Amino acid sequence: MYDYCLSADATTVIQADMTDPRDVLAHPEVNRLIDFDQPVAALFLPVAHSIADDEQVRRMLAATADALAPGSFLAIPQFVGVDRETADAHTKKATDLGLVWKTRTVEDFEPPRP
Repeated sequence: MYDYCLSADATTVIQADMTDPRDVLAHPEVNRLIDFDQPVAALFLPVAHSIADDEQVRRMLAATADALAPGSFLAIPQFVGVDRETADAHTKKATDLGLVWKTRTVEDFEPPRP
């Protein structure tokens, strides 16, 4: 059983661009707290729909997944439309409200197949 609590020794806050996970993963404070040779959970909650560039999201998630040890988890919620028209309509509503937003289809969000 783990006995962790939120304390100065067990928590940190860093400033980094989440779309460039190499900087996040290389940060000394992150490495002080997390052993990436062991399974961990990387949680992007909820951010993918707040990045409009599909390639930027793919690169961010791929670089993070590549850095994780076997047995790790990567959680990525994403608003999806049942089809392109629905996704585009939802994106338009959100951006009309001033949000940086991208509702994707399931196909948009699937990882590329080798």
